Amino acid sequence: MEEIDTPKFPSGRIMVLGHNFDSEKNYRISLNRKKENVSRNPTWKNLIGLLKEVGIAPEDVFFTNFFMGLITSDGNTGRFPGADDAAFVRRCRELFLQQVAIQRPAIILVLGIHVPSLISDLSQQLRPWANAKSFSQLDPDFGIVKHVRFDGIDHSTTVVALSHPSYRLLNVKHRRYGTHEGPAAELNLLRDALSSAH
Repeated sequence: MEEIDTPKFPSGRIMVLGHNFDSEKNYRISLNRKKENVSRNPTWKNLIGLLKEVGIAPEDVFFTNFFMGLITSDGNTGRFPGADDAAFVRRCRELFLQQVAIQRPAIILVLGIHVPSLISDLSQQLRPWANAKSFSQLDPDFGIVKHVRFDGIDHSTTVVALSHPSYRLLNVKHRRYGTHEGPAAELNLLRDALSSAH
């Protein structure tokens, strides 16, 4: 049997928490290709570029999503269909907490505006995220939350809300953090998160 050189699990490093996986159609395309087309997929292309800009190597990141499963339609953007199923959402929250307990990330990067409210009731420190429908409701005070403790986990982390990479060029111009606006705001959110993790 051929050995596969897999990267070491990034315990204690960075978690990227997206909204959901791809559509069934795009998953089949990637499966047949035996890999995702990172260079053409806007989510991967913009996310990897952003991480590299602040000195985060992809090998130091555990990439996951809040919602497990694939979307049956061709598109993979917007609200996940399973978001209306309370039992499914509860199971996804439980899986997320298990991932946090195992990885013990120093930083969690949350992608897009749909995810913050999904995890807001899992930590007292994230309660301000509960009703956020736009980044203007998070910025400038709650785009980064330090010393976050999730229920039942004896580990604290820094959590950062980022524009979703697939829409980054469209949405990042509206971000505010400290005296920074637009792309500089998100870069400084990331840099502050990195400095708080050391």
